[in-house]
Amino acid sequence: TNPPFLQEALECEGGDIRVFHPTVPLAKVLDRIQNGEKNYSKHRLRGILRDSPKQVRLALSRALERAASTPAEPRSSQKEPFETLERLACLINLLESYEPIDIVDVGANPIEGSPSYANLLGHGQAQLIGFEPNEEAFEELTKNDTSNERYYCRAIGRGGEDTLYLTQHSGFSSLFRPDEASAEYLGFKRATRISSVEEIATSRLDDLDFIPPIDYLKIGVQGGGLDVIRNASEKLSTALVVQSAVRFFPLYENEPTFGELERELREQGFFFHSFDFLKQVLGSPYLRKKFRRRAFSQVIDGDAFFVRDLRAMNTFTDQQLAKLCILADSVMSAYDLVGLCLEELTKRGSLSPGETEKYFALLPDRVLRPSSAPRP
Repeated sequence: TNPPFLQEALECEGGDIRVFHPTVPLAKVLDRIQNGEKNYSKHRLRGILRDSPKQVRLALSRALERAASTPAEPRSSQKEPFETLERLACLINLLESYEPIDIVDVGANPIEGSPSYANLLGHGQAQLIGFEPNEEAFEELTKNDTSNERYYCRAIGRGGEDTLYLTQHSGFSSLFRPDEASAEYLGFKRATRISSVEEIATSRLDDLDFIPPIDYLKIGVQGGGLDVIRNASEKLSTALVVQSAVRFFPLYENEPTFGELERELREQGFFFHSFDFLKQVLGSPYLRKKFRRRAFSQVIDGDAFFVRDLRAMNTFTDQQLAKLCILADSVMSAYDLVGLCLEELTKRGSLSPGETEKYFALLPDRVLRPSSAPRP
């Protein structure tokens, strides 16, 4: 039943009143998000996203991201959080000698829910350094500090002084001024309205001595990803994966395009691999009530994965291959990439074919051909 009816029942006079509210299994909620049956949104589920255990929040956040993705979304965004934990445990057992993964998150404010590396942190398989210039968001992040998480309240970019445009919705704050015409067309006018302008100092990742060589860089800043990457070439010289917010339709004045970001990463030895998710919107409030979210066709932005040139996989160290295995599964859901890494380790004699089959036996049925997916 609905909360208004519950309230009405509670306000009835006389008698012994008992009110029951049915619980819905998580799997059913995830299915409803996917098929749009109940029009679940982050706003409707905000209480659950705030109070639930981390794994439930992660499952819901990923499902909501998928629901906002393109109809032809890549496999990489089809997250299966609970299966991921079992596969992660299997890989950790297979690759028992690998070192913790060094993660740097630029723009660590978790406005989209739990970060993609949450499982790795939760199981002590990674070390995180996070940067968040928004003081309120930074304070929230530091409440969850653990031995393998460190956060810094500073902006990362090209170094030196820059201008920060703070907006009504903190998720739109940027070193670039919001584009008023785009905000009007997309229905973001109120959220992107500038509330204040500040002069701030920015730091180059390459200038920060306390950052170790990066294995996995995640960038979640509005429009500033190119400046971050251009000024992190030394730290990224041995990195394996870069995950960055990418823009296809301009939200800010003079912000870099996806093509510019891709070109810079290619020059540093990374190739575009897949999208984690894509976001589409419909600007008209009237039409938003008529169409389901999955029917929105204007792609705005999303997150993309870039991977170290796999043509040179034979030059990767065993440690790099092991770390890429872990990242490909638990962060990217790129099971075929895991297979490539395991195959290379097997060729080297670091693993036996029988050991790798333990991992393949845990993959979802939808990704393997029936003849190659025997179940014990």
